[in-house]
Amino acid sequence: MKSIKSRIRRTSNGVKLIIFDLDGPILDSFKNSQRGVSIGVKKLIQEFGVSPKRVILNTETYIKCWGYPGLKTARLMFPFLTDNELNIINDCWAKNERKGKTPLVKGAIKTLKRLKQKGFLTAILTSRSRNLKFHLKDFHLENLFEIVQSWKNPKGKLEKIHRNHIFCPHHKPNPKTLKPILNWAAKKGVSKKEIMMIDDALVGLEAAREAGLKFLGVCTGPLNSKDKWRRYGNLSGKYVIKSIADLPNLIEKRR
Repeated sequence: MKSIKSRIRRTSNGVKLIIFDLDGPILDSFKNSQRGVSIGVKKLIQEFGVSPKRVILNTETYIKCWGYPGLKTARLMFPFLTDNELNIINDCWAKNERKGKTPLVKGAIKTLKRLKQKGFLTAILTSRSRNLKFHLKDFHLENLFEIVQSWKNPKGKLEKIHRNHIFCPHHKPNPKTLKPILNWAAKKGVSKKEIMMIDDALVGLEAAREAGLKFLGVCTGPLNSKDKWRRYGNLSGKYVIKSIADLPNLIEKRR
């Protein structure tokens, strides 16, 4: 295994560190998450008599609210529900997630291995705090990253899944979220202009813009087309890719 310093020297121009969101770019989890939310909504309507008008779901709701920790996502999607009602949705979402292995985005492992071979540093930055080990260990994904940073849920237990795991009390789009991972990068001699973020949600785009980082949107989440990235995120199509399977060739062309 080549040292980090030798790998950085190989990528002396352009991008050196790529920061991935976990859900969307790597885990193909969006449809399963939608299913979990829908199960919670159905339970509220059928078992608790909640009016369907209070739990309307549509594409725009997902686009504008996705990417936060689970309970906050639910609160943004359904601002008129009580905390108890929101917890029902969140619990159904979490239980549905644990029913089976969430697949990876097609070509994800091949892409990550190729980036590593080419000398790029890779990191995970996720707002997820639950089920990290459940997802990453199944695929041994933790071995393909130099660093993992997850949200430190004040009410949850810490789930360390990496030798270099950071727990941050902030989550995207808060610009403070990026401080730990940027500090780590600086110690490795990587500047902000040599970092790229990959995300499937608007919160990632906002965080990248606030930090002054390069950004690529992927269409394996709620924003599943270049048109939606342009319309909701004001992001040019040249900064959007279908999935991370397209990433290695794209980066090589731009270096």
